[in-house]
Amino acid sequence: MSQNPQTKITQVLMASSFAMLTVFALVSFSHQAQAHEGHHAPVKLKSKYGGMVKAGKALDLEYRVQQGELKVWPRAHEGEQLKDVKIAATLTPPRGKSQALPLNWDTATGLAVAKLDFGKSHRLAIEIRLEAMADVNGQLTAIQEQFKFQAEK
Repeated sequence: MSQNPQTKITQVLMASSFAMLTVFALVSFSHQAQAHEGHHAPVKLKSKYGGMVKAGKALDLEYRVQQGELKVWPRAHEGEQLKDVKIAATLTPPRGKSQALPLNWDTATGLAVAKLDFGKSHRLAIEIRLEAMADVNGQLTAIQEQFKFQAEK
């Protein structure tokens, strides 16, 4: 049984309209998902120390793994000075239990350093928890962030 030409044209128009609406919704959603806390998306984070940069809600974290050593630099989005920084970390080997990772924090340089023991694995899951005070819009504010990443030999 054949359809009349008008029905076929209507079906093609409806299908193309649905496809265009789907594309529009996906593009709009991906743009909104990248924006956060009043920042316009997409935000390009730049490394200051040659490491990888991860964005949080109010802080960024730059980290570098080199020669069995983890270096971590927490920083505020807008470059505000951080005060009373508390940093804790755990590492988890692929087939093992999470364990505390001792970090040595240097207030003067804003750098935390830890020795990494990969053992027999080539990869470690690392979680960094930060607490700090920062001047946000002229007011000292407590900030807590959590970052997760993989370190490889």
